[in-house]
Amino acid sequence: MKQIMKLSSLAAFFLLLNLMMLQSYALPMNFAISGKTTSIITGLTILIDFSDCPWEISKEEMDDLINKEGYSGFNNNGSMRDYFFDISEGKLLYTNNVFGYYRAKNPKSYYSDINANGRDKELVNEALEFMKQNGYDFAKLTTDSNKMVMAVNVLYAGEPGIEWGSGLWPHQGEIEKFYCGDVYISRYQISNIDASPSIGTLVHENCHLVCEYPDLYDYQQDSNGVGQYCIMGSNDKTNPQPPNAFLRSFMSGWGSITRLNDLPDKTQVTIKSNSSDVFVYYGPNANEFFVVESVVKKGRWSKIPDEGLVIWHIDVNGKNDYQNMSSDSHYMVSLEQADGLYEMENDINEGGEGDLFHSGYKDRFDFNTSPNSAWWNKENSGFAISDISDVGDSMTFILHNNNVPTVTTTPSITAAPPTETATPTATPTATPTATPTWLLVPTASATPTWTPTPTPTPAIPTLTPTPTLTSTQTFTPTAAYTPTETVTPTSQTITPATATLPGSTPETLFTASGYIMPDFITANDNPIVMEGFIIRVQGIDISTVTDEHGYFEVNGLKANETGYNLEISKPNYFTCNINTGAIEGNMVLWKKNNPIIIWCGDANQDGVINLIDIIKLALLFNSTSGDYKYDESIDFNMDGVINVRDFYVVSRHFNQTKNDYMESIFKY
Repeated sequence: MKQIMKLSSLAAFFLLLNLMMLQSYALPMNFAISGKTTSIITGLTILIDFSDCPWEISKEEMDDLINKEGYSGFNNNGSMRDYFFDISEGKLLYTNNVFGYYRAKNPKSYYSDINANGRDKELVNEALEFMKQNGYDFAKLTTDSNKMVMAVNVLYAGEPGIEWGSGLWPHQGEIEKFYCGDVYISRYQISNIDASPSIGTLVHENCHLVCEYPDLYDYQQDSNGVGQYCIMGSNDKTNPQPPNAFLRSFMSGWGSITRLNDLPDKTQVTIKSNSSDVFVYYGPNANEFFVVESVVKKGRWSKIPDEGLVIWHIDVNGKNDYQNMSSDSHYMVSLEQADGLYEMENDINEGGEGDLFHSGYKDRFDFNTSPNSAWWNKENSGFAISDISDVGDSMTFILHNNNVPTVTTTPSITAAPPTETATPTATPTATPTATPTWLLVPTASATPTWTPTPTPTPAIPTLTPTPTLTSTQTFTPTAAYTPTETVTPTSQTITPATATLPGSTPETLFTASGYIMPDFITANDNPIVMEGFIIRVQGIDISTVTDEHGYFEVNGLKANETGYNLEISKPNYFTCNINTGAIEGNMVLWKKNNPIIIWCGDANQDGVINLIDIIKLALLFNSTSGDYKYDESIDFNMDGVINVRDFYVVSRHFNQTKNDYMESIFKY
């Protein structure tokens, strides 16, 4: 969490290491399943004190601070439970079982020694071991699919010390797997309890822990990132600001996302204030887009510096340490400050009056305004709005879509939006709702009826891992398969089989064989990726599986003029349905030097390679075999690490469907 002090080079190094563990930080996600943050979660909070720093706040008070509905102690606006329930609009109920106080074995000075590494983790393990030995039931905590406890908070008495990023400074981290019966603990966050406890730091760290949000302030402390407009920047101690719309609606999926690109020219758009139902404008590069929300200084938003229409410029390949506002050095999440002064980038303030758009001040935003709607490469985005209304519980603006650059990267995500009927209007209006839909208000002067096509799922980014997430392996993508060895399977010579039924003449049965290959080559032609393709003959009970060379045989086929329909499948791959052609004898369908190629990258097997597949990889990026995060089922090249090679596999056919694959299959 950001504090008003400068960062030592050593602390910056350790903080950078922590950032490397936030694998999902550069990925917007919004599909209704964004499940990590749409659920009921029961976490664990461990209270710790020390011989040289005993507790001042009772366990009962801390339990209320964390869990009590409507909590107001120490001038806090609700408990931690209230905060997450409010910002998620009721979609996340997050409570904690509170244990403690546990008296640490050593004085606090031992654990907070900035010259000793790993004593924060030592403290966490020490407390967990004490609980385990005393029969604590860890099974009552919420776990993920791997049986890892989802949320562990370690809160200790006293101040954190003076060295940011070292000792017991508040942070989210990991320990080696600590097993407690059938479940285990790895991820945790640690924060301090001072004499006047507040939820600010607590909810910031839990946004890392539970929601996997990135920090959006500048670790180098020479700019201010998103400032006081977001919990992941700088926040108020007792009434911390909500996450920005990009985090709430894209990463957590708590609201609807309506594409401005799909609305007709001169649409009047209505947007509800302090809501996760937001609007987005995409361009030809799906990594970069604008997100529009509206905020007023009420409730959780009371402490924001300004109110009005908020325009966020998002580039998932950016980083909030980069304030140069150039094409190759800019924020991931940046606020288009209406006054055009760029005071947060220039380290002048953390936001101030004049940052947001409204009538009577700055009521338009386009390529010719300051700030303008250009992409970071200075090209005109085509995003243009005018007639921005007064600040209020809802705001409106007019969208200008009459000269919009072509959008080429909209994902092919299958969705089932509700049927919508549009009423003829002279000035159509758009309002996001929970479904989402657009509400079109009729006027006396009609134009032809139009029916918009809502797209509740955002365009998918093409993820480029940051320089800190590197692989030590050398990898050169290969466009086509080139055999590097000659393998003669023992079953290559095929002798026709015969079947004899009582009272009948023998019937000759034939074999169809061939080679199947994935559409990528591993560094060492890993045989694991070639084996395991299942070949089923549809309509009869015959199937087989490829060996480590990708070779298969289907035996027991009768002569058939129309051939047999084969289904070829394997987890993470498109399913291929293809006919053998007439079977009149033993048949080699695909030779080793000309195998049938199957496209890989469809991790959730929905027939399209898109955002969901990227997200599955991103959440486990840089995990290796044996790590709690590692999931062999989505290690596409089966090399024991989920890294840039697996992203390369997805990128080969990004935004393509099974139909695209089937149309191109005979090119191979």
